[in-house]
Amino acid sequence: MNTLKNILLKLRFALLAVILLTAYGCGGSSTTPAAGSSSLTGTAATGAPIANATVHIKGANGVMVETTTDANGNYTSPNLATLTAPYLVHVIKPAGLNPAVELYSIGSAAGVVNVHPLTDLIIRTWYEVQGTDVATAFNAVVPATPPTATELGVIKQVVKNLVAQFLGLIGNLDSTSFDLISTPFTANSTGFDNFLDNIQVNAASGVIGINTSGVSGAGTLAEYHATLAVSGVNMTSTLAEDLNNDSTFTTVSTATNPISGITTSPYAGVWSLNFTQTVLGSPSVCGGAVGATGTLPFVVDGSGNFILLETDGSGRVMISGNIAANGSLTATVYGDTLNPNGGTCPAGTLTATMTSTSAGTGTFLQGGDEGDLVFARINSFAGTWTLRYTITAATDEVACGEAIASIGIPQGGTDTIVNAQGSFTNVTENITGTITSGGIVSFTIPGSSVTTDCDYGGTVGTGTGNYANAYGTFKHNNNKVSGTWSLTRQ
Repeated sequence: MNTLKNILLKLRFALLAVILLTAYGCGGSSTTPAAGSSSLTGTAATGAPIANATVHIKGANGVMVETTTDANGNYTSPNLATLTAPYLVHVIKPAGLNPAVELYSIGSAAGVVNVHPLTDLIIRTWYEVQGTDVATAFNAVVPATPPTATELGVIKQVVKNLVAQFLGLIGNLDSTSFDLISTPFTANSTGFDNFLDNIQVNAASGVIGINTSGVSGAGTLAEYHATLAVSGVNMTSTLAEDLNNDSTFTTVSTATNPISGITTSPYAGVWSLNFTQTVLGSPSVCGGAVGATGTLPFVVDGSGNFILLETDGSGRVMISGNIAANGSLTATVYGDTLNPNGGTCPAGTLTATMTSTSAGTGTFLQGGDEGDLVFARINSFAGTWTLRYTITAATDEVACGEAIASIGIPQGGTDTIVNAQGSFTNVTENITGTITSGGIVSFTIPGSSVTTDCDYGGTVGTGTGNYANAYGTFKHNNNKVSGTWSLTRQ
């Protein structure tokens, strides 16, 4: 195959596999900047961008620099050479610039530091543990002791655990890899910003009010209160729901974590619950039918706690439970007087045994209804990605020389789809493979049956990335072709 088209087609095969191999292995995000970074950048928003606001950045040594957000709430700090990390960030929009806003955030290093109501809650919680408040700490000549990167990570994780399920429902985000402080976002009412549009944070009480009425498929208004309370060095997080739309909130989950750390459950991550109804109660007040099936996604946090939200009925909390270290799963199935079938659907129970850290089986009982359950871990990288690449060098050979004509010209823009089990397909390139939840990729690249001078095996690629994008370099055709690649989540 000596035509340019065929050579590029083979290159795409290899590049796609290289990208998946590296991108899916780096699902987390970090406040650590690229080498040589000496500034902070980020977005300040409450849903709407915080435009034309003053941004004060104060180092642990007391030195402060100042900048301003643009019309989209974005900011870039001056050089931080005179400041010592970590950096406290204060965004203030005076009352004369309606509405008044005053929020805080913190960065352990130069890089992306966003400012929004949840970053404000995170840093306020830290200083509450220290027996002071963030304003007093910031205004001191030298800021009161800021959290270490580890301590900051603990509070971030507790807050994210509280809202993890809602990040997926409202923001269409993978909560396992989204960092509340350092993952970039745009204040345009989509993704994470759409989530911010649908919450209200009371920093004084630690209550996050969450409205899910805008979730596709939800019926009546469903509202939740996620609360973070501090007692000594412990944080207690609670999720409560207005089950009957009467402004009365019922606790559906609670967890306590010391500021020193969070137990890491081997079951932490994104899961799906598939159920099949086997017995119908008489009379049935919960609906359904024998043989009815359904699938519900949910997130297990670092302590093994999880919450499932029903999104095709009233939007209510349906199940809350825990997976113990030994794999025993127990949960409460909550009742609801807003049952669309009329009457009161009573509370029930759910039990299961995890057969591995990525699978399990069980049963449920509710109002006379019974059913079988299958649990499966969802691959964190499921979704649609866009592949692009650029050839930067190629060896001038008879069989592979056509690639030289493409040096420096961006290629690609094709879709790569990863399903919930980690299998991926690129329809344009007709390539398939699998990706484990840990980011290990296996794939097949067809070799050349026309010539032995251009072997399409021997692909090598390196790069870095996170939930949203990845980038790096590649070598192909036994190092005869090399270049750069990028992968962007759609």
